[in-house]
Amino acid sequence: MRLRRILVQGLAFAMLLIAAISLAAVCERVLAACWQAYKFLGYPATGAITLSLRSGISFIGLSAILFAVSLFLRRYAKRAGFHAGARAAMLSAWVAIISVVMYAALSLSPFSIWT
Repeated sequence: MRLRRILVQGLAFAMLLIAAISLAAVCERVLAACWQAYKFLGYPATGAITLSLRSGISFIGLSAILFAVSLFLRRYAKRAGFHAGARAAMLSAWVAIISVVMYAALSLSPFSIWT
């Protein structure tokens, strides 16, 4: 029982770390887009960052897998009574959703160009 608790909570916190890293990558791209827009503010064509279509599809797909695994892990941890693991898994699911929404907003904005 103790080993299972350690494994579930460790996996939940690892999922949270992966979600936080993906959110940090999206925040970096948003800051780069804002900097390009600020840098070329007075010019006729504003600055834009390039986004790869293949990277975008893989990012959204991996975030969806992260979301699904986090929800499954939350359900398992909640049923087993591992409350810290359940909270970490739910937080990682929310962070995955937020990072996908931010990436979608960035990709649909005029500050990005698809390659």
